Amino acid sequence: MEARSDQDDIDVKESFLALSTAQAYYLSPKYNSDHFPLDVQHQIMHYLVASAKFVYPKSSKWFAQFYDTFPVPIGKMFYSMFNVKNYPGYVAVCKNYISESIHDAVNAGVKQVVIFNAGFDIHALTKHNQYPTVTFFETDSGLHRDIKLQALKNLQNKQYPTKKIKELAKNIELFGTIHKNLHFIDTNISQDTWLTKMEAYGFDVNKKTLIIAENLSLYLTKEQVSSWLVTLNSVLADSSLILSFQDKANHSVGEKIGEHMMALANEQYKMRIAYSEVPEFMSKCGFDIVEAVPYKNIQKALGLKHSELSSAKNLRDNYFKIESMKLQLLPEIDCSYSPF
Repeated sequence: MEARSDQDDIDVKESFLALSTAQAYYLSPKYNSDHFPLDVQHQIMHYLVASAKFVYPKSSKWFAQFYDTFPVPIGKMFYSMFNVKNYPGYVAVCKNYISESIHDAVNAGVKQVVIFNAGFDIHALTKHNQYPTVTFFETDSGLHRDIKLQALKNLQNKQYPTKKIKELAKNIELFGTIHKNLHFIDTNISQDTWLTKMEAYGFDVNKKTLIIAENLSLYLTKEQVSSWLVTLNSVLADSSLILSFQDKANHSVGEKIGEHMMALANEQYKMRIAYSEVPEFMSKCGFDIVEAVPYKNIQKALGLKHSELSSAKNLRDNYFKIESMKLQLLPEIDCSYSPF
């Protein structure tokens, strides 16, 4: 496992959204036992969240301290305050989509998978064991990366800061062993040196690659995303990307409350883009959309009825799979994807 190298050029602090999203994922079997049976991935995420809570200051973990103690009926009532419906299930559907996309890409001959600004995401950690001939690169900077690497080191050494974390580590100790096909790289999209740093760990721009970057809206401006995509298009020979963006604000009361809670942790969306505007934006960056998963499809995958969709309108992450225009002429957007 690579140690943290040079200092990040931006101040990356604890994230209310990252912690609540990770927590929602491991709670998804509790809220959706029919769709998401408890498995090792939920256990790993629970362990990472507990490790984060141990490190986070009280000002940032106050919500997480009681979030997972809600009985399901109370939890659903709480979500309804924010005009959302089944938040844990929503997060799990998104993660399942990424997992299935990695599986499909490997079957299609992908040799490298890159997860940018990974945070508490565990796909590289779990998939590098499953696909030993594929090289996984995970990039991140700051506190989240430090928490994850320390938690994995604790698994490897079987030394834990609290009894609760030790209990959560049972049956997942093997994930403390990092094999040669997984690299944790201290960089992020906003740095000009991200490609140089990745190449130092063996990233090859000429190999068939899948790139994953979720929740770009939280970290980057539209100009930063555009610059990054243009660079990718110019240097990569054969790649596809899976990206997610927050749709434009709907200015509902629930959304305003949610943004206020994020603001308490000094977080705000830096980029919002309407679903209908993404094709033109991607085209200007040199990419075509080959698959689109609008947030309404994600909600429908949870079995939400038409009358319930208005109560889920603040879960507005649109996912897109894109490929470079220089590879081929690609079909029209397919919005029919359903994870179930």
